[in-house]
Amino acid sequence: MTATGAGPVPNAPNVPNVPSVPNAPDGTFGGPASAHGAGRGAGGGRSVTERERRTITIAVAVLALSLFVTFGVLPFAERWGARETVIAARADRLARLRALVRDEPRLAAAVRAREASLAARPQRVIGARAAALAAASLQGLLQEYAAASRVQVSRVDVASAPDTTPNVGPGATSILPMIPATVAGTGDVYGLTDLLARVERGPRLLLVTDLSVQSVRGPRGEELLQFSIGVRAPYAGVE
Repeated sequence: MTATGAGPVPNAPNVPNVPSVPNAPDGTFGGPASAHGAGRGAGGGRSVTERERRTITIAVAVLALSLFVTFGVLPFAERWGARETVIAARADRLARLRALVRDEPRLAAAVRAREASLAARPQRVIGARAAALAAASLQGLLQEYAAASRVQVSRVDVASAPDTTPNVGPGATSILPMIPATVAGTGDVYGLTDLLARVERGPRLLLVTDLSVQSVRGPRGEELLQFSIGVRAPYAGVE
């Protein structure tokens, strides 16, 4: 080998021939497996096995199923149950109305027979040893009439002392002392009508002296009647 502008280079000493090195087997330093392991170690991760993939898939499926049941099936079942309850209540109400329509002639005949029986039966005055006992009997009688008429009573005021006014009714007189009372409450028109019928035609002699009625709205928006009925009841002292 020569260089421009330089003198001749003395001959280099003889270098012995280096035998060629065969390829290193897999798994040894410098082999393919060693290089692959070095690359995998440098990446810091490993491949997911088939078993782990199945476990993750099953967990995701269970979670999705639980969410579907919680937010889909259960609300639908609740709404369906409420709907069935409403349908059953309406069907029962319709059946009752049809039964009333079917039995209307029989019920009307029973009412007429009851009214005729009450009209034919003489009314009696309240008997008590003292005015306080007569007032207690009158209070219990009014409460019984109100409960039978299905009206809601707010108050029953009965005077403890009798009223000696002799008038029992228009054109009638009585020497018996009278106990004034007032019953007030709320109900529909049918309940109020039934209550007045019981007061006027009941087994005890009662005189309606005052009646006031006012239309009000019920808790569900229905139309009700707020009433106040004043009565006087004669009583006779008994031993």
